[in-house]
Amino acid sequence: VTVQMVTASGRSAERLLAEEIDLILSPVQIVQSLMQNSQRLRAGLMTDDLLVEPFVCIARSSGTDPAGLTDYAHRPHAAFALEVDFTASLEQAFLDARGEAQFNRIMTSNFTILPLIVADSDCIALVPRSVAHLAARSLPLSISAPPVPVPDLEMVMVWGRRRAADPALD
Repeated sequence: VTVQMVTASGRSAERLLAEEIDLILSPVQIVQSLMQNSQRLRAGLMTDDLLVEPFVCIARSSGTDPAGLTDYAHRPHAAFALEVDFTASLEQAFLDARGEAQFNRIMTSNFTILPLIVADSDCIALVPRSVAHLAARSLPLSISAPPVPVPDLEMVMVWGRRRAADPALD
């Protein structure tokens, strides 16, 4: 087996159906959003649960930890966004429901780069707990509970239904 990792995009599900890529590992919220809007994707893709993990808030350890929701919403954020027009920020969905917004200074389509950004800026970020703890081994980060209630990260595997019997995807 050879593994080549590629950056996700809004077209990844279509590329999966076209068998240009074999497997997607994704937060369930993104997959649900894509499938909700497409009968073709619902019919052509299969999913299986991979892991569930809580989010934590990270800040540069020499910075000030967010004290509460108001401070948190107004601090500059490094946030996850799949694409410019397809944001998957879980904390922003919560704030939207409350009629508030957060200041997203930097957005990236990769969770693992967020700790690098935070360690060298005044931004804060929500990341999966394992990413935060791994990064804190070598970066000056403080880790705290999120000051906003965000659901756990639920990762799923996604593959094309036509490849369901493929032993390479077993």
